[in-house]
Amino acid sequence: MYNSNRHLILSSFWIRIIGLVTMTFDHIGVFLASNADRNIAQAGDIFRIIGRIAFPLFIFLLAEGMRYSHNKEKYLLRMGGIYVLLTVAQVIGIYGMGIYQLNQAPNPFADLILVALVLYFLSGKQWWKKLIALIPAGILITSFILRVLELNGEITITWWPFPFRPAYSLLGLGAGVLFYYSSSIVTFFSHKTNQYLGISDDLYRESPSGIAAANIVRVLFLASIVLGLWGLSYINERSIDPMNMSFQAWCLLACIPLLLYNGQKGYSSLWFRIFSYAYFPVHLIIIFLIFGL
Repeated sequence: MYNSNRHLILSSFWIRIIGLVTMTFDHIGVFLASNADRNIAQAGDIFRIIGRIAFPLFIFLLAEGMRYSHNKEKYLLRMGGIYVLLTVAQVIGIYGMGIYQLNQAPNPFADLILVALVLYFLSGKQWWKKLIALIPAGILITSFILRVLELNGEITITWWPFPFRPAYSLLGLGAGVLFYYSSSIVTFFSHKTNQYLGISDDLYRESPSGIAAANIVRVLFLASIVLGLWGLSYINERSIDPMNMSFQAWCLLACIPLLLYNGQKGYSSLWFRIFSYAYFPVHLIIIFLIFGL
């Protein structure tokens, strides 16, 4: 019998591996693109295009983690710990090493922790807890607005603290929330069919058909957000474009692994979880040292 869902071959483990590898390409590309040699700089641009795949995958894994985690507080603490360490390293770089350009450097982990907080409070059953989600969401939205003002006025807003300068703001917020609710949306529209077939909504949600349908919804959501933000970039002579959406749109390549997701956790161990969290700062240090030499 033909299995229409046999393309679902990627677990969360492999999604994370793809995210880590493409993120490494992106950060290597940053250094290559700044090289004076034209060919090397062009190679850096290609590396950065590959790197666009990483962020949607990490936001997706974040949404899945917040949806399935039995201890969301512990999950938040782990992410918050990495965020604090990166912020401390940024402070040392600015005030200890005199690298003042870091004061305006966006922090992708700011996106992750703020989106995680939005999802955490939205998952609460009390109405007042859901309202608290407006605080981290407001930070992401405010950061986007201030960056637009900086671009329009060719100014630097110094009073907005750099720990609250996420790299992807509205893109991360929109993708995170919609990824989180994709399975619930699919279940809502399939409810009557599930009743007719005599299966529960929970069973359908975790079935290959339910997972495949949720994958399609996620991809459609991601495409809508990217195209919407890209469209905004053409307002007022492309000044509403703090994320350079004409380049960031390459993140739609992430739709391929997202469509192949099978809903399984895959390989998971303590050492790999530690490795995943430590990889971000460690690989940046290694790349910096290599190019510095």
